[in-house]
Amino acid sequence: MQKKAQEFGYGYKKAYDMVPLSWVIESLKMTQVAEKIINFLQKSMVNWKTQMTSCGEKLGLVDNRRGIFQGDSLSPLIFAVCMVPLTKILQNAKPGYILGDGKINHLFFMDDLRINGVVV
Repeated sequence: MQKKAQEFGYGYKKAYDMVPLSWVIESLKMTQVAEKIINFLQKSMVNWKTQMTSCGEKLGLVDNRRGIFQGDSLSPLIFAVCMVPLTKILQNAKPGYILGDGKINHLFFMDDLRINGVVV
């Protein structure tokens, strides 16, 4: 019986909002980003706050402990770096498709993940 290739797609809901800031720093270290950049981001993250409002009335500032700002030019790059550990784990999994000497078992695009596999 022939095995049939399957593709599974997963779109992260509010992906940028879900990344803990501690994981951002850890991922940057794992991918050997320059220490000056890591220090700069770490010092900047301390000041990341959200103004809470209700019916136009300011309720106060809340410290952000997770989430990458959307619209910032660095945000997509930071998010991609945060996905590197998952990519490493998936690279060690069995291949979904074999193309020549290489294998493809997953693809990331922005905040979408496609995992390819074989139904057994």
